[in-house]
Amino acid sequence: MWIASLAGLLAAGCGAQTIPAAGRISAPPILAGREPAATPATPLSMVALGDSIVAYPACGCESYPQIYGRLAARALGRPVTVRNLGIGGTTSADLLQSVRSDSAVRAALRGADIVTITIGINDIGSCEAGADLECYGAASGALGPNVEAILAEIGGLEASHRYILRETDYYNHVIGKADRAELGPSYQLLFAQQLTTVNSAICAAVTAHHGRCVDLLTAFNGPAANQDAAPFLLPDHVHPSAEGNRIIAAQIAAAGYLPLQ
Repeated sequence: MWIASLAGLLAAGCGAQTIPAAGRISAPPILAGREPAATPATPLSMVALGDSIVAYPACGCESYPQIYGRLAARALGRPVTVRNLGIGGTTSADLLQSVRSDSAVRAALRGADIVTITIGINDIGSCEAGADLECYGAASGALGPNVEAILAEIGGLEASHRYILRETDYYNHVIGKADRAELGPSYQLLFAQQLTTVNSAICAAVTAHHGRCVDLLTAFNGPAANQDAAPFLLPDHVHPSAEGNRIIAAQIAAAGYLPLQ
């Protein structure tokens, strides 16, 4: 798999971090010389699920869930507690198992106000180095049903609670990647086609569950999705740099804050 595996939840990622809302002004005093005790706003709960695009720490920078949590706090006028549950190497099957049986994950999702997800590229990771269409077909064929089941499970945990649901698609990290260039244009074309299949499955599932699909492909690879994403990636040419994480967070924020706003 091209996404680097991590042994478990990262200490920096698995803990909840509360991000305050900016610009809050205290009410004027009711009696001269006395101010009423301010009632702090109840923080909104945000859960980030996914693979190493969510969890990867090598940039030594803020992850996109942290940045997006800050943007959401500012837009919604309430503090946001961010719980990053991303784990490197996670596939859609892994995440489905987690949301079905991991009590900590289920507890975090139950009543969450914001849920962000990046999952799916590791499903085709083992097929990347060659042109095995059967491998790609089996992997991408399972992805859609897995994501549907993940979102249905989250919906069941949320019950009637209103929450923001955002799921990203993927940028093309293969364009310009040195160890893939030697495979030639035919491989570049094949991967682009398979990535389109993966992204389509992701977006169809989240849209069916009344969430919004967030486009990273054109944000990183340009309007025609054919540019090298290197300016936004770490030297491994896979994971987002500090700027890449900012772009992901901004793209999610651009999708708005319905149904909470």
